[in-house]
Amino acid sequence: MMPKELETIVLGVELPCDIFSRRFEQYLFFDADICTSKPLATAIRQATTICFGLDVDTDVYASSSRSFLRQLASDSDWPLEITALGNTMREEGDVYGLALVDSQNRWAAHQPSPVDVGVLAIDSSQELMSIETVKDCFFSLNDIRGWLSRRTPRDRELVDVFGEAFLTTLLTDYS
Repeated sequence: MMPKELETIVLGVELPCDIFSRRFEQYLFFDADICTSKPLATAIRQATTICFGLDVDTDVYASSSRSFLRQLASDSDWPLEITALGNTMREEGDVYGLALVDSQNRWAAHQPSPVDVGVLAIDSSQELMSIETVKDCFFSLNDIRGWLSRRTPRDRELVDVFGEAFLTTLLTDYS
């Protein structure tokens, strides 16, 4: 079966703006490299499995060219395969990120480059941040609201790192 074109992610739009061609029920953000972080790949796999069971085939695209790389089967080793794809991309001179899109379009994850914040969009009301592996790899809109309150030194530091305008736009565009 030929993969769909990468229609879920709008061409030329970058975070903190809404990058998706449609609304999803929930958004989680990450700042680890999607191509090299096995814990992140595991957390995405766990979150999607909790929401949709084992029936999750995923199309993987290069962020830079939007070209299809491969499909991850529901029973494949996502951390291993995503890391291998990232290694192959770097060997070929592509130092950007990946887009992962559920073949049934129920969720998508995108990171334009390893140093950029990425986003997981998912059509599920499941409380994913209560899952330890997910909580360890992602931050939520509620986390951002807390940081912007600047109640603690850590909140102030995170606002300084990400930028108030960036975080405020994420809140506006993904709420």
